[in-house]
Amino acid sequence: MTEVIIVKPAPERYPEFFAIIDNVVDKLHEWIHPNGMRQHKSALDFVKTVTIVRAFNLYKSIKLLLENDHWENAAIIARSLFELLLNLEEILREETVSEQQASKYLRYNELQKSLHTINDIEYEIATGRCSKKRALLLEKFKQSMETAFKEFHNKKRTGWKNTWCGKNVYELASSSHDPIRIHHYKIIYSHFSELSHSTPYSAMTTYTEMKSGDNEDLIVQKRENIEKENLVNIILLSTSWLIEILLLASSQISAYDGKWNLEILQQIYRTMGLKPPTVKTNRKNL
Repeated sequence: MTEVIIVKPAPERYPEFFAIIDNVVDKLHEWIHPNGMRQHKSALDFVKTVTIVRAFNLYKSIKLLLENDHWENAAIIARSLFELLLNLEEILREETVSEQQASKYLRYNELQKSLHTINDIEYEIATGRCSKKRALLLEKFKQSMETAFKEFHNKKRTGWKNTWCGKNVYELASSSHDPIRIHHYKIIYSHFSELSHSTPYSAMTTYTEMKSGDNEDLIVQKRENIEKENLVNIILLSTSWLIEILLLASSQISAYDGKWNLEILQQIYRTMGLKPPTVKTNRKNL
């Protein structure tokens, strides 16, 4: 009879790594919930607030997935966290136009909501569930969008821009004041994209084939090494991206303490046995 291999949950195998995550989550709960966010007085304030909340929710989702040994799915969410940081950096890239950029970001949100409504109506029509009155409103709705969101027409005026700023993720990473972003994109973001797009690689991460004659202990250890490496990478990157978002949007957190950012980074480097990165940054507000 084949012996059953019982593997302890990730938090029991790596308590020191999850101590980092718990530290971050506890601190943000302390900052955000009892004290609340500062009232927004501008579009930029509002974008900072919603970005902080979104980033925190993503991070907590990453925590839940890692606790259940689903690093593959945590990586997909970490990719969203990276994009969130890039978009905030783009809004803040030129201080003199940050407010206008934030307003544009919010207008694109309205376009996206309108496009979702159109898709819903078209689906209702295709499935025979749409009322005649609602179907007649569809063309009028599309026409009104042409005027309301003309700034987001693509160059050929045959559709809409795919992003609020006209840049894709690679372009956002390239234009960031922080040169490490392009390395995040090339090395890490592409890896996480493979998981998101359900490539063969993503399927193979969830299963380890064992053939007759294989050394079971070696196979299990190899698998565990891969699990640990990916878990560490996701914790390192997602935590770094989150605290950078907090730094950029800190004006909206009344209890924010910048020293805590450094404490968390030191905890990460100490726990994971890493040296601080030496890549220089051109960002003025760091």
